[in-house]
Amino acid sequence: MEEPILYWPQFKLAAFIGTGVVLTLILIVYLFIRLRLAEQARRDAAWLSLANYGLKRKLTQQEMNLLRKFYDFLAPEDAAQALHNKRLFHAKMHDFLVENRHVEPRARVQLMDKLFPEIDFQMEIKSLRDVQLGESCSVEFDGHRILGWIVKKTEEEIWISLPNWAPARTYIGDPAQIYFFRPNIGGFLVHGSLQRAGRNGVVFEKPERVEFYGDQHLMARIELPIRLTAWAPGGQGPVLIETAESAATPVAPASHADADTDSNTPAAAAPAAAAEPHLAPVQLEGETDRISDRALIFVFSRETTHPERLIRKYEVWEADLVLPIGFRFKCRGRILPGSTPGRFIFRYLDASDLARRMLWEEIKSHGPEREQLV
Repeated sequence: MEEPILYWPQFKLAAFIGTGVVLTLILIVYLFIRLRLAEQARRDAAWLSLANYGLKRKLTQQEMNLLRKFYDFLAPEDAAQALHNKRLFHAKMHDFLVENRHVEPRARVQLMDKLFPEIDFQMEIKSLRDVQLGESCSVEFDGHRILGWIVKKTEEEIWISLPNWAPARTYIGDPAQIYFFRPNIGGFLVHGSLQRAGRNGVVFEKPERVEFYGDQHLMARIELPIRLTAWAPGGQGPVLIETAESAATPVAPASHADADTDSNTPAAAAPAAAAEPHLAPVQLEGETDRISDRALIFVFSRETTHPERLIRKYEVWEADLVLPIGFRFKCRGRILPGSTPGRFIFRYLDASDLARRMLWEEIKSHGPEREQLV
């Protein structure tokens, strides 16, 4: 009897189970790597958004490095919500700065005020009345510099929260200074004394004087006519709109006489020109009130109605005015509402060095005062 040449393969259960286990492990590792990569991509995207926010707030490189450390400090679920939940962002940044005591208090104050400018009312500090509730500050006394927050104020005293701080002794009547930073103006050091100090806070009183720190910007009262034109990038230049005049202009119908006319003659070109819409730039007229080397305050002319609508619609405007010395100042910028009804702020975006020097010379000759963009 002949032996069979072909044999059916025989599968062993152990080999089948082993192969299945290996494939399952490979699938688990693959899914784990995919999940980690997806999580890393989400964290990178969240950091990019946070970094862009920091750049818009004009953080220095040192402050950006600190922002990165803060981001690494966040839990994954908090990192994803930081920019969408300002309360969470503020609370987590507060906890981070409290724990990182190696960061100089004044640097912490500046970082907080840059990241959360809603407490910055663009005014200088002249007395305790100008201090804002919730504003961060650096409390400096007896060799200490401690990051704190204003929780109560009167005309004579302010209560300052100092988280996780316990006094080594009793401070009553000791000289002290409170440092504040306003991003659009500079730093201010308020000199006074401590009425009392206890765990997690102090009471500061008797402000003797306020010392200005930081760059000094001046402005002067100069009243000049100003024209503001809505601007778009690229080849468009000023924003153009079709006027009512063009809509009301009828287009003359073509005639046989026109058809026989040479196309290069003015008579033939006239109907074509009439068919084109009449375009005009979006412009507003006004008068300046005060001018600094960074911005100017102005009012719109009486003929201008509801300028807020156009300001909301167009983001960039080009200012055009002639200074008393004869220099024509033109630059693009943004229009912001002032604190006084009817007054607006035009903040320069691309003023040249020459234009700023000319502004500065004009300001110096018109009784300059400390800049207040309000």
